[in-house]
Amino acid sequence: MKTLRVLHIGNGNAFKIKAIIRFFRDRGHDIHFIPMPPSKSSLEGIEYHSLPPFGRFSEVQVLRNILSVREMVRKIRPDIVHCHNARGPGWYGAFSGHRPLIIHAYGGDVLPYRYRMKDIFSKILTTYTCRRLDMLVVTAAHMVKGASHLRISEEKIRVIPRGVDLERFKPDLDTAVLREKLGVHHASPVIFSPRYQIHEPLYNLDIIIQALPLVRKSYSNAVCIQLYDGSRKQERRALEKMAADSGVLESYKLIETVDNQEMPYFYNLADIMVSVPSSDGFPVSVLEASACGTPMIVTGLDYTKEWFTNGENGILVPVRDPVSLANAVVRLLGDNSLRLRMIEENRKQVEEKADYEKCMIKLEDLYYELLS
Repeated sequence: MKTLRVLHIGNGNAFKIKAIIRFFRDRGHDIHFIPMPPSKSSLEGIEYHSLPPFGRFSEVQVLRNILSVREMVRKIRPDIVHCHNARGPGWYGAFSGHRPLIIHAYGGDVLPYRYRMKDIFSKILTTYTCRRLDMLVVTAAHMVKGASHLRISEEKIRVIPRGVDLERFKPDLDTAVLREKLGVHHASPVIFSPRYQIHEPLYNLDIIIQALPLVRKSYSNAVCIQLYDGSRKQERRALEKMAADSGVLESYKLIETVDNQEMPYFYNLADIMVSVPSSDGFPVSVLEASACGTPMIVTGLDYTKEWFTNGENGILVPVRDPVSLANAVVRLLGDNSLRLRMIEENRKQVEEKADYEKCMIKLEDLYYELLS
């Protein structure tokens, strides 16, 4: 097949984006990248293009970026412009004037909850972007209808899961070194909460803290490991105070988010993964936990109903209900047959639906389809 020149625009620090551009680099394509915000590091074999330094977000900053990106696209002359997120990076792809234009949406950037009245500027630009695109790639089926408020015809939407590397994310990894590092005793049930965006209330991390004392009534040695963004020091202190006020500070371990290479060991360490946001796209943590054989408790959202059958391969709980969450944890810890059923079903499902290489080849096929 023809070697393509593909220009990616997106967050230069996001693992999911770096993984995609690495994949297409390794497939032999000519990959260019405009990181937004500017990246402190670069990947070998990928040509980076720098925007002017970012200041405070403003209409003037957006206009400067639009003009800069238009000039870069004119010089690069890509076959495909691929923007990661409709909100933000997608704006610059839309105003570049280049076709075909692919927008990759991972969750909230196309769902209605992100667009309140105070975000009217973002809503206008994102709606314009979605009317200019040739294809919107979403990670779950519920996002097809969820994006309707941005006036995108369903014919221009393709569902391609994020995918997970099944060679790295697998069960039965040795977690002895990680247990020692975290100070987690072998006898302690470990509850893992990987949603590290502790500054965003929609992830309901306070509900997990409220549920922990109730869990410890049945499992006194239960430990919760919560990842967090290391730049969010104020929010971290707020979670620590909440845990202290609930009497579980010693069993609530805040761990700065780790490199993706380490994540399989965290899933293997965990007896249960919990993810209880009020709204979501399709988080890759669900796929990673499925691949590693980690039983899951999640809120009953649209995406979870695509992946889980309640009580079969996962437990679904109501939004912002710490008692239901605690009861689900206690039930799952005490039901080994249910846990084994979840482990088997979810690994099988991720192999069939979300093998990373197969998902990326579908994306590559979409490139050629649009060019033809």
